[in-house]
Amino acid sequence: MKISIKYKFSLFLTGLLLLVVILLSIFVMGGIRSNQVDQYEAYLAKQGKTANTYFLQTLLLESNKSPNTFLQEKGPDFSKGKPNR
Repeated sequence: MKISIKYKFSLFLTGLLLLVVILLSIFVMGGIRSNQVDQYEAYLAKQGKTANTYFLQTLLLESNKSPNTFLQEKGPDFSKGKPNR
């Protein structure tokens, strides 16, 4: 059974279109994934800076400036996320 050139060309174009769509999907999803990772890393870095600033401000507000005694007293509160009052 012979397949006409019209059907062969249509099958070729369909296959080519599917290949292009699959490749574009892979590249776009990879770009989205890397963008999300970059944004999340930036968010975590900002949160780290905020926590560091909070810790230093709390240390400066204390009358006892010795880091060892400060951490012994306030360490459990910092680890639990409770605000110092």
